[in-house]
Amino acid sequence: MSKRLLLLVVVAPALLGLMIAMIVRAPTPVQSITLLDQPRALPSAQLLTGEGQTVIANAPGDQWRLLFFGFTHCPDICPTTLERLARVRGGSKTLEDDLRLEFVTVDPERDTPQAMHQYATYFDPSIRSLTGEAEAIRRFAEGAGIAFLKVPLDEGGYTMDHSAALVLVNPQGRIAGYILPPWDVDTLRQDLETVVSS
Repeated sequence: MSKRLLLLVVVAPALLGLMIAMIVRAPTPVQSITLLDQPRALPSAQLLTGEGQTVIANAPGDQWRLLFFGFTHCPDICPTTLERLARVRGGSKTLEDDLRLEFVTVDPERDTPQAMHQYATYFDPSIRSLTGEAEAIRRFAEGAGIAFLKVPLDEGGYTMDHSAALVLVNPQGRIAGYILPPWDVDTLRQDLETVVSS
């Protein structure tokens, strides 16, 4: 057998198989989500849902989760983001089945489970709101890569400065990626459908 024929018979199929494997393992092509090369652990935190149920925030489950950290007294970023996220998820049967939106407070001093539930479900009845002890919230947000700060107001009281990034968590309870503003509703919907279906 000639060397050229040997190359075609033995080496070419091996190279083809390697190329296919590389394509299959290539990162999912998305525009608005920064996917991590390796999903990262979320810290374990005991939090309360709007219905008053205790949950472990990094517990594995059947769905992907999209976390947004904010607070109910937020004047602009939080209501705008929650309204847009409701449109992202509500426009897709895939996301309605396979993605849960979670609104996590950065202001547990004021955000009771009842206040969180009423606020979040105004935008979408399926949004799960989460609050808890201040230290648990701090550790969970920090582990998720979200920064926030209590800021006193001149007229009294306070507000919260916080990151507007969204955290994508896979069904194993690990951080799979981040979504940074600004993002487009239709593009994010398509990207999330691609990721949760992969």
